[in-house]
Amino acid sequence: MGFYPVDPISGEYVLGAPQMDKISIQLTEDRAFVVEAKNLSRKNKYVKSVELNGKPVRGLTIKHEDIMSGGHLVFTMTDEPVKRVLK
Repeated sequence: MGFYPVDPISGEYVLGAPQMDKISIQLTEDRAFVVEAKNLSRKNKYVKSVELNGKPVRGLTIKHEDIMSGGHLVFTMTDEPVKRVLK
């Protein structure tokens, strides 16, 4: 899906590269968390950017609350590795 739990105590999930174009996690009857990988292909396997509910994700993690609140996590994929400097 593009993220996995790193620490059950903190509730953080590390972002990675999704392997599916789109997936939806139904949280309640009226709330879902949708993960989308734009431009995903065998060639476009690198993450260029990530947005959560239309806002850029800074860093390499999201929180459990982000998922449980519902919304839309969008990965934009590219064919070249992106160099990032973490601050």
